Amino acid sequence: MASLKRPNTNEDDEEILRQQAEFLKNRAANKVFPAAKLIKANKENGISTTQQMRGLVEPVEDNNSNIRDRIENTFEDIPTNFPLRPILERKQGSSTDISRLTFHSGGFPKVFKRDPSINPKSGCIFGAHMELLEKATAQLPMDTMQLQIGEKQLDGSVTMSTSSATKENGISTTQQMRGPVETVEDKNSNIRDRIENTFEDIPSNFPLRPISAKHGISTDISRLKFDSGGFPKASKRDPSINPKSGSIFAQHTKLLKKATDQVPMDTMQLQIRENKLDGSVTVSTSSSTKAAERSTVLSSSDRQQIHSQNLETLHSMSAEEILAEKEKLLASLDPAIVQFLRAQSSKPNTESETRNKTIKEQNEAAEEMSVDQLDVPKEILSRPDAAGWLNFNEFEANKLAWMQNMPITSLKKTEGFEARFDFEGYLLPHGAAQITETNRHLFHHGDEPERPGYSLQELLLLSRSNIIQQRIIALNTLGNVLSLDQTGMYDQVIDIPIEQVFFVLRVCLDDNTPSVLTAAVKALRNLVYFQIDETCLDNMWSFGVGIIQPTLAVDETKEDDNTVNDQQLAEINLIKCLARTEILSRIRYIINSVKPQTETIIYCIEILTRLARDSEFIVNKMIQTEVLLSSLVKYFLPPTKSMGISQEGPGYNMPLPQMVKLITVLSTRSRTLAQHLLNKHNLLNIVVAYLYDDYFAQNVAGMRLQVECFHYWTVLIHYGLASDSIRQNEPFLMKCLDYHFQHTDNASATTLIRQSHLGALLILLAKIAEKGIDLFPDLSRKCFAKWISQWQHFDQYKCSRSQISSAILYYAAARSRYGTSIHNVELLETILDSTGFNAATANVINGSLLLNNYETHKTTANLKSLEAATWFSMDHIVPVMQTNSCIPFLYALSMCILSDKSSAKVLKTKFLNDPKVKEYTNALKSAKCYFNMGNWFTRCESLLIMNLLKIAQIVQDRVDPSLYYDIAVKCLCVFSSEQKPDMMYLLENIVFCPRFYSVEVAMANIRLSERNEDMDRAWKHLDDIKKVYSDVLGLTHNTTAFDSTLTLDMSIGNVIPIDWIYTPLVWFYSTQQKKAKNKATDESKDLFIIVNCLRWIFIYETHFESLAKSISPTEKYVRLACLFLGSDNLFLNDEVQRLLTRTYQFLIKAEDKLNFEQDIAGLGNFNDFFVQLLEQYQAVSYGNKVFANVLLLPLVKRHNVKYRKTLWSEYMGVVETFSVLKDEVWIKAEDLIYPVDTDVSLYRCYLKALATRAVRDNSIMFHIASANTQQSRARN
Repeated sequence: MASLKRPNTNEDDEEILRQQAEFLKNRAANKVFPAAKLIKANKENGISTTQQMRGLVEPVEDNNSNIRDRIENTFEDIPTNFPLRPILERKQGSSTDISRLTFHSGGFPKVFKRDPSINPKSGCIFGAHMELLEKATAQLPMDTMQLQIGEKQLDGSVTMSTSSATKENGISTTQQMRGPVETVEDKNSNIRDRIENTFEDIPSNFPLRPISAKHGISTDISRLKFDSGGFPKASKRDPSINPKSGSIFAQHTKLLKKATDQVPMDTMQLQIRENKLDGSVTVSTSSSTKAAERSTVLSSSDRQQIHSQNLETLHSMSAEEILAEKEKLLASLDPAIVQFLRAQSSKPNTESETRNKTIKEQNEAAEEMSVDQLDVPKEILSRPDAAGWLNFNEFEANKLAWMQNMPITSLKKTEGFEARFDFEGYLLPHGAAQITETNRHLFHHGDEPERPGYSLQELLLLSRSNIIQQRIIALNTLGNVLSLDQTGMYDQVIDIPIEQVFFVLRVCLDDNTPSVLTAAVKALRNLVYFQIDETCLDNMWSFGVGIIQPTLAVDETKEDDNTVNDQQLAEINLIKCLARTEILSRIRYIINSVKPQTETIIYCIEILTRLARDSEFIVNKMIQTEVLLSSLVKYFLPPTKSMGISQEGPGYNMPLPQMVKLITVLSTRSRTLAQHLLNKHNLLNIVVAYLYDDYFAQNVAGMRLQVECFHYWTVLIHYGLASDSIRQNEPFLMKCLDYHFQHTDNASATTLIRQSHLGALLILLAKIAEKGIDLFPDLSRKCFAKWISQWQHFDQYKCSRSQISSAILYYAAARSRYGTSIHNVELLETILDSTGFNAATANVINGSLLLNNYETHKTTANLKSLEAATWFSMDHIVPVMQTNSCIPFLYALSMCILSDKSSAKVLKTKFLNDPKVKEYTNALKSAKCYFNMGNWFTRCESLLIMNLLKIAQIVQDRVDPSLYYDIAVKCLCVFSSEQKPDMMYLLENIVFCPRFYSVEVAMANIRLSERNEDMDRAWKHLDDIKKVYSDVLGLTHNTTAFDSTLTLDMSIGNVIPIDWIYTPLVWFYSTQQKKAKNKATDESKDLFIIVNCLRWIFIYETHFESLAKSISPTEKYVRLACLFLGSDNLFLNDEVQRLLTRTYQFLIKAEDKLNFEQDIAGLGNFNDFFVQLLEQYQAVSYGNKVFANVLLLPLVKRHNVKYRKTLWSEYMGVVETFSVLKDEVWIKAEDLIYPVDTDVSLYRCYLKALATRAVRDNSIMFHIASANTQQSRARN
């Protein structure tokens, strides 16, 4: 193959043209083809200038077959920064006459086909053709038409006006179209590479013969016709052409050629711009645009003056002189300056620009656009000429239906819809206004395509997908939904199928893929482990009430009920069903074999923590699972000497605070279990070593670990299992307390974890003080004085910021009760007058759970929680734990004041008489009912109320006793089983203690006793009354012994009901069946209970009327009626009859408020209860008039007719024995007779009773039947 010598930079233009001509000649002879082909660029051929630039267009003869594709793809795949470099660089000092160069108005020289008339007789065909071209071009004048070149800028296309002589500057038109022009320095440095790369793949040894150019040829060539857009316009095929003579394409080409031949040359400016991603703004610029107005170097008047002078000089020069001066000027200037000026002049101006829209303009357009306004699918589906579409003989709308807009379904306010969630777990509205980048990923589902988000069923389905990414997304979304549901966000909005979700998550938990396993464990943890509850429990430690832990068992059965399947068990007890699925073995395998990341391990430990709070059956199963706890202790409670040395994986052999908490919760279940864990794993030495290690005191995670270690140590000291460790570690404890004394301030700037650390230490020291061990009293006094003094200056109160104050007060109270006092009365008195106390108690009622009716988040019956979350309150938690709640702090303060052993009562009186404290106690007295009495976190408030009552009992001569007596009687229902000894204290010293009664009660008693023997007898038997109530209420037995356990069962609830004064009667009724089986019952004992109960009710209704009104009349009626059902003859006792008559008189006063259709505590259906009364009266009453008057109350005409129909139709025996006369009725007889009944069946019963003489004459029953029948006959 022949070789071609590559041109060098020192060769002139003629030499390069000669080499090119020689190359073309040899190419024809030797079949050597160049890397690129050029074809004719005429508009008639339909080939664009851009295609010529890229060298991608084939000869005209070959392109007729695919002209449609070429026109459609004109702008496809054209790179915007294609590096076209200049080929020729004019040598310095060359004598080439630039004025003879002619530029074509299209920006590129026109390429012609070879003239077929030239024969290769003399010289080469190319040489002869070049001579003809030279003659033609010599005749053409310089084209003075301006060319607008669009350069690619960072912010859009910029149109720059230039003259036809632009190419003389060394910058090609192609370069200007493609991108920014390189600097002169870069051009000079690599000009050899640019020229060499121009002819790629051309043989370097190809011989070229000299080329001679002739001048002076006067051949005339007509002007070329160009389209005003710079590119040929595409047109559709004429459908009227038929393939008769020649192809359709050939006929269509002829028509196009005829049309273009008749079009004159378009004289408007040619605008060349590159293809853009979006539209561009083009403004035409005339040739008269002032260059001075585009100048970026000069400004103001100087710029205008210089420009005017330049114009005058240019007008006086010819075109040849202008070009010569321009050549001279460019040669004398620094190339860098020339390049800078060209770059500045190429910037857009306000009068002429072709640019892309700015970001601001694009955003404005996007904001104004509405998806609803786009009717493209409607336009396509409604095309009238759809049948004429190419290759579509029929219009098939069903195949285009996918292009339709998604329907927006309307929804009524009362109509529900399927819940859909985003990936964060938030519930989405029924429909989205439009699909945006932020929500478009939420439409990737099949059902309801117009609605964003995923339903629970779709998430459950995706969680079983074979694609791991889908499973992870589904499980994470389910976990987020469950987490938000725990906060109460979805209360009364959606019902989540807990059982269905549970089984899906449990199946996914068996996947060992790390990412899937983490997502599944997290979701299951969010299902059974309530993070809000646990956080609130942890925060209660620093206030002195955190050591007692709750148990959350649904039932306390000792073993699994194998008679029910998994689904049935899940609906009854979800935790027991979880244990049945071998969750403990699975967690053991995950820990020992899978060895996942730390996050997964923490989730597993938290699941075990929830199991540890369940029934004793579940706890025993945890302990009996081999290697489970041993592996957890080995990997996540390692000795300090082996920490960090692990080949198991990341997170192993490092202590976790969650693991210490799990051990603490297990230890609180029983002293036996705590001792077993302590001895088996040597836990005390391990946790104490963590406290000694300074590494953990330097970061938040380490301090949290130490806080949990303090808690565990406190539990062991309570049980008496770590008594020896106290003296052994006394120097360390003193060092810790002294460190906090030196470096920790009781200020709002102190971090919460630091406050928790100090609070846990103080609670530990308080528990040590309760064991009678007196440690470093002097340092303790200094700490008390410092932190209490600092707290007094708080101007803003936050519950979480009062941990140090509460803990030091609780510690001082423990020292006062069991050892040396560390506080002084004067300092405590200053607390009550301080700014901090006023700020703390400013919202005392807002922090009360008993006085605020917030609906807490309640779980399903098969899964218990502490109900700490309440969505519609501040901070979304129960009031007692909110930011502004002072209840925990007041409890600690009341403990300290109550434990004060000084004889002076000033401090206690001042505390009770504080305005905010009195506001709270008055609210307790006046409250008609209390809320959230069974909530676990009400326990803190109930302890505070007990302390207030104890302080009031001590200073009863200095306070209003009636206030605290009412509180004592009403608040007996809010105390839990752990407070049984304190409740017994209240009965003895307040409730049944005449010395605590107000003067008004004493004076009324004196007046009544003179004429009322029953009242006098009742007052004399207060001790018997107290004994009866203490026995019936269970205050003397089954007390909780915290020496062997530190847990309370949540299922027990409160010990005493709100209507506790009627409890002996209810107890008497509930034991009826037992008495029926045991014939040897002691009736005298039953009579003793009944008589003393009625005596107290008589006193209560007489002297404590306001308290008596707190119980509804309907409940009073039911409770008193239980007496008639508890025994066959006790109600016939004379004293019982008298007390019943007096007691019912108080009920009769509120007869109009009786409502037997309301819900009654402890009674499912009043109609059944009324039937029992009728049967009992018919069987054993012997016509007793007290019992008969009790039966008349539901027969009042304003009550439901079903009670009257039951009596007159089914229990005619009661009517026959009813001997109460009209004057003996306790209520108004007219209320029993009128208005007349209109029920036909009841009317017939009246007629039958009168006809058969079943009713006694002159009895109230006779009057009722007679009046109703007479009125009915008159009406008919």
